Amino acid sequence: MKLNTPNSKRKLEELLKTFNAEEKERTFGEDIIPRNDIGNRLDDGQEVDISFALVNVEDDQTLSVQGRRVLVYIRDQYYKYFPCKFHIANCSVITDFQNSGRFEKFVASLRVDGYFKVNIIHNSNYLEEGKVEQLRVCKLCLQTLNYNDYKEKWYNRETIFNNFSLDTFFNDYGTTVNKPKHTDATSPKNTYRDNWPQLSKNYKASLNYVCEDCGNDFANFKSFLHVHHINSRKDDNNYNNLKALCVKCHSKQPGHNLHVPNDL
Repeated sequence: MKLNTPNSKRKLEELLKTFNAEEKERTFGEDIIPRNDIGNRLDDGQEVDISFALVNVEDDQTLSVQGRRVLVYIRDQYYKYFPCKFHIANCSVITDFQNSGRFEKFVASLRVDGYFKVNIIHNSNYLEEGKVEQLRVCKLCLQTLNYNDYKEKWYNRETIFNNFSLDTFFNDYGTTVNKPKHTDATSPKNTYRDNWPQLSKNYKASLNYVCEDCGNDFANFKSFLHVHHINSRKDDNNYNNLKALCVKCHSKQPGHNLHVPNDL
């Protein structure tokens, strides 16, 4: 968050006077937190004031800061709107705040217990500062990520929302963001290797033609069982990167749009 104009300074002084608070020493026109300290503070479980310029929206629509996958929330919340949700994805709420220039209301965090430091603004004369309160996940974020099939399972959305766990979310998506290993000059071509037909047959046979997601047996319908590359690299045939999936389960993977026969 930046306060870099005389008008901003006057507004801050008026707010401090209203709430009978003291201003901590800071330099106007500079980041409150040095950029190289942001990662360390996140790793220590602290909330960090963050500019959207430092937030990366990953390909899967999750949010990251300096290689760390984060959540964001509004720390200073008005009582009549409390509690606001925390956000784990680039949902329409986040884009609205960004487009209107109000994103700097948010802070970033790596906390997994669901409890966060908030300042609750009751009116112009009363501020509850430094409260630790439980916040819930934004439902629009769940929809953006299609978390646990949230978009398709409309009948089960409330259960998915109520059972949401930040610990599980960070375990599933990871707390760090993997950076590309190759450049445009060094990246190998993402094509199947010559031995792929035989290798994929061997892999499916080793699992007795059972789909690893739904558990259905396709021994009599082998053409409906595929071998999926988990990291999307067709040239990476390490068994840890392979997964036998039926056409229906395969079509649910990111970036896949397969025709599913009606009888599956």
